[in-house]
Amino acid sequence: MDKNLLIEDIYNNYVIYDINLEYLKKELYNKDKLTKKEKKLLLFVETNKEKLKEIFEGDKKMKETVEDLSALRFFKADEEFYESYDHEEFEKIVNEEALEIAKEKAMKEGHDIGFQQGKQEGLEQGIEQGIEQGIEQGIEQGLNQGIEKNKIEVARKSISKGIDINTISEITGLSLEDIQKLK
Repeated sequence: MDKNLLIEDIYNNYVIYDINLEYLKKELYNKDKLTKKEKKLLLFVETNKEKLKEIFEGDKKMKETVEDLSALRFFKADEEFYESYDHEEFEKIVNEEALEIAKEKAMKEGHDIGFQQGKQEGLEQGIEQGIEQGIEQGIEQGLNQGIEKNKIEVARKSISKGIDINTISEITGLSLEDIQKLK
């Protein structure tokens, strides 16, 4: 069986980057020339669409990104814009995901266990019914064989007493041919 699912396992599957946005803004705005990577990092810091357009002048792909962000109403006035990492919200999301994963895992394990138990019970029940049917069939077959032997024994004794084979056939239910073979 798998080990139990722990919240730590879920956290370990995420990569969390802690970016000091104030430091980033201070560092990048004091440079004369920015690298491509530094320009991309400014997307996390700069909330003024016009400034970003200036920064990405000549970079068609990044200008399109700025336009896409604008269409999503990402930009607000600088004094209104404040976005922070919400640890409690992240923990809530992770806990919900962990719970969902645990539910799915428990349902699958429950299904598998139930299937195995049902299979075992069905097998045991099938064996039991098979034995019962075998016994019933064996008894019935034994009785039929005993009756047949008794008919043959009665026919032999009747033949030895000189009784007519038509009469023996009527009494025993054996065919005339079968009685002829006993002679």
